[in-house]
Amino acid sequence: MLNDMPCGKEKVIDYEEPVLAAIELKNAITNGKLYGFMRCKLAIPKTLWTKFEEMPPIFVNREVLEAAVPKEMLDYLTRTGWKRTTGKKLLAALEADEILLYTPLLRWYIEHGLELQAVYTTIEYQLGKIVAWFVDEVKDARRMGDTDKEKAIFANY
Repeated sequence: MLNDMPCGKEKVIDYEEPVLAAIELKNAITNGKLYGFMRCKLAIPKTLWTKFEEMPPIFVNREVLEAAVPKEMLDYLTRTGWKRTTGKKLLAALEADEILLYTPLLRWYIEHGLELQAVYTTIEYQLGKIVAWFVDEVKDARRMGDTDKEKAIFANY
């Protein structure tokens, strides 16, 4: 709860040249100079597919078309009497376009070799610890419970 959080009035910037914006903003993201959210295009380069083949780190919420379902799975559904459901599914993917990402997560992606290919929009915030007062209250209550046995309930919960 004491981590940095988005604070203050947001600053929204839409980019007319998304590919150029990605090149320009990559350093700001990795250096921690840009904080907030980005609507962007992100991909795992083919050279890293084997590294992430078991569990790609990008997750998207998409509808799975019947054409993408393997014949074996459709046969299984028919044999067992199950019906294929429609709707969106959470999928691990090798790329995502127009995904909204928190910049600390985007920095992790870039540091692990993923390519930032386009930036469409940034929503910038200032860093801040918005609930520091609450953390201090809890710490003080626990310490009070440690020193005064009549107030031990505060230290235990």
